[in-house]
Amino acid sequence: MLMPILQVNSEDIPEFVIVCGDPKRAEVISRKLEGARELAFSREYRTFVGTYEGVEMAVTSHGVGCPGAAVCFEELIRAGAKTLIRVGTAGSYHADIPAGSLVVSTSAIRTDGLTKQLVPEGFPAVADSEVAEALYASALSMGEGVVRKGMTVTLDVFFNGVEEVPHAKYKVRARSGWRWKSRHCTWLPRFAAYAQVRFWRRTASQMRTWRLSTIRIRTSSRTQWNAKSMRP
Repeated sequence: MLMPILQVNSEDIPEFVIVCGDPKRAEVISRKLEGARELAFSREYRTFVGTYEGVEMAVTSHGVGCPGAAVCFEELIRAGAKTLIRVGTAGSYHADIPAGSLVVSTSAIRTDGLTKQLVPEGFPAVADSEVAEALYASALSMGEGVVRKGMTVTLDVFFNGVEEVPHAKYKVRARSGWRWKSRHCTWLPRFAAYAQVRFWRRTASQMRTWRLSTIRIRTSSRTQWNAKSMRP
């Protein structure tokens, strides 16, 4: 069955999928797969398939923001994906999590606009515990820089408008456990819980050669987030 937005056939989508924002990053990730081939490139949605250590998997980009990401995840799940890992960038509210840190989001505070239209206000966005722990253990085994796990707050904005981005408020609340600002962490666990699929998962041995995501932060009049290229 053809997925109308991703322009991929459900028969070609394996159970394991890595998702990311930038189509160029999807191409970079695909180079780590054996026998990688591109299935489709429609709008911001670019999909590759291949194998990694004998496991069939796909890589799909979804652009910026929760609504576009939701379209991607929805169609991947309808196509048969069971385990999704999203790789990307976040900004830190903690001084002990510097630029270049490797982080695993275990849950998300839903301040985005999309999920409010899909589920009740109190519905949680929590990652599968086995998935999150496998990622965290694998990240630690790499022995590179700072590795953290914890709660994320998801916002829809990058720059100030008439209202300023409420970083000061979130920095205060971060003392109670919030660690990072992200733009996509809310929707995936929310829908995964509803659709009974898993997310953030690879085994420790399979994850060891993947540099999943980093935080690169520069502090000036505002905080800026830039992705660091994935590398083995």
